[in-house]
Amino acid sequence: MDSHYETLDETEWARVDHIHALLEEGEIEAARLTLDELLRKRPQHPDLRIEDAELKLEEGEPDEALASLRGAERSADPARYFYLRGAAFHELARFAEAEADLLRSIAVHPGNPGAHELLSRSRE
Repeated sequence: MDSHYETLDETEWARVDHIHALLEEGEIEAARLTLDELLRKRPQHPDLRIEDAELKLEEGEPDEALASLRGAERSADPARYFYLRGAAFHELARFAEAEADLLRSIAVHPGNPGAHELLSRSRE
């Protein structure tokens, strides 16, 4: 596998921001359509795989989210990668794996309240 990848350009990042806004509004289907268009152009891009995993979690597909995260290790936001993988493991009741990834996420970004909250639930 090529160890180099071209980062998303400003327009692509703006589309990713739009996907986040759609998710905040509960517009999962519109977010999926927007992301699928980006994925057609850059199907294996690590940052888009992260977005795909988040959407798959929103769609109730944690197994598919884990599949999307394979190949996303080099994304621009490792804390988010570990958080999403931890969230997928949590949804699958794989709590030890969830805890390990959530601790990794917190190590990279200690101020993420969502990671702390999910870590607490994983430990219960």
